[in-house]
Order: sequence, then C-alpha cells, then structure tokens
Amino acid sequence: MQSVHLPAGLRRIEASCFNLATITEIEIPEATEYIGRHAFSGSAIRRVVFNSRLKVICGFAFYGANNLKAVVLPRGLEILGEHAFSHCESLEAVVIPGGVATIESGVFETCERLQQVIIEEGVTQIGDRALKECVSLQKIVIPDSILLIGRDAFAECDRLREVELPVHLKGVCESAFPVHTKFHYRTSSRPSHIECLIQSLPDADCYDRYMIMETIRNAGEDGDVTAMMYMAKCYHLGRYLLKPRLVRGMKKPLQKVASKQNGGSFP
Repeated sequence: MQSVHLPAGLRRIEASCFNLATITEIEIPEATEYIGRHAFSGSAIRRVVFNSRLKVICGFAFYGANNLKAVVLPRGLEILGEHAFSHCESLEAVVIPGGVATIESGVFETCERLQQVIIEEGVTQIGDRALKECVSLQKIVIPDSILLIGRDAFAECDRLREVELPVHLKGVCESAFPVHTKFHYRTSSRPSHIECLIQSLPDADCYDRYMIMETIRNAGEDGDVTAMMYMAKCYHLGRYLLKPRLVRGMKKPLQKVASKQNGGSFP
C-alpha cells in the first residue's frame, strides 16, 4: 500500500492506527487536530503533509519512521510529544513552529542524518535529550524566546561546533551540549572578557563554561563578590578570575568571603 486517503471530516488519528504500516505518503485532513501515540511509528512513510489546524502530535507518533526525510510542522501546532520523531534514521530537516511552547524530551533523539533544525520564535523550552545523538547536526540557532535548555538536549551531537544563544536565556542544564561547542551571544553588549575566559578553560565541560559565562555576565563590571564566590566554589576556577582587567583588585574581598563562608582560602 503506497498511500491512503483519509475522510475529510476526520478529527483524530488514534493511537497505533498506522503502526508498522507500509504506506509511504499521507495527507492529514484539514479537520484533523490530533495524532495519537505511535500512530505512525515504525511505518514506511516517506512524506506527510500536515494541515494547518493540527494541534497535537502525541509521543512516539512517528517513532522509528525510518524513511521520513523532512518535516515541516504546521504553525498551529501546540503540543509535540516526547520522542515524537526519534530514531527517524533518514530525517534531514525539520522546522519547529513557535506555537510549540516546549520541545519535549527526546523528540528528535538519534536522528542520525538530521542536519538542519529551524526553531521558530515562540518556543520557550528545549527538553531533556530533545536532539541527543543527532550526529550530523553542525550548527544550531537558539531563538530569543528560549529560556531553558534541558539536560543532554544536544549531547553526543559529535559534529555540533557552533551554537548561537539568545542574550535572555535563563538556564542550560548539565551536559546540554558537547564539550567542544563554541557559544555566541546575539548581542553587541556582551562583555568581551567572557569569551576570553571560556577560551582559556579547555578542560571545563559545556555546562561549566555556560555557568561561568552567566555568572560573570550577571556580576557585571563591578564584580559582585557573591556571584564571583559562587563560581569559584562550584567550579574551582577562581585562579582564572584574577587575570582579566575588569576583575583586578578582587583578590582580597574574595579571600575574605572564602575564609568566612568556607573556612578556606581563595587561590
């Protein structure tokens, strides 16, 4: 069976409806708003045309659909469930619309040929393992609306070398990116010493480097003692703080805080 024609008034495609089916093409009817769990998982589908009214794609809906090459999700989509497109071995490109507030856990995990991911403005969170093991991905632009990037979100993306981050990003969880990733902020006001510090810390992993950037950036030009001490305590990298011109003169205050709070000394 190469294709299937669904009724024009169909509102829902229920769970496992086309699980392991041999269909290669399908057009989702205009009335359909919901695609259930495992609806097309393991199927031979190569091309799917989504309608503009689709609201929900449940978890594992296209899991392991190994012939699927490109996915343009409809702008009206609101929920993209966990592992919805994971293990789609042929998937090369995807566009995620801004109506999807959260890219759930493992949505595109182990899509080994995925090279292009466009995340539109409006998405606020990238979940744990969302794009883990997408080994062909080389660059990702994180839109300004993103506030949080989850644990292992881009872990084991071995070719990922460049990530463009929004200036208002609130958090990046542990092991979110490979250790070799280079970060770039989309702002001309970013303090120049941050990038210098990061380049001088080759042994720090990605999570450490992000936290260092955020801590120094939030400390500002005056070098807030609490923020600086937090970084030194958590990452044992205090010796690097004394090098940049903007934080000279901070050694004595930091030694005082270290002695008072930790019963130790600052490097």
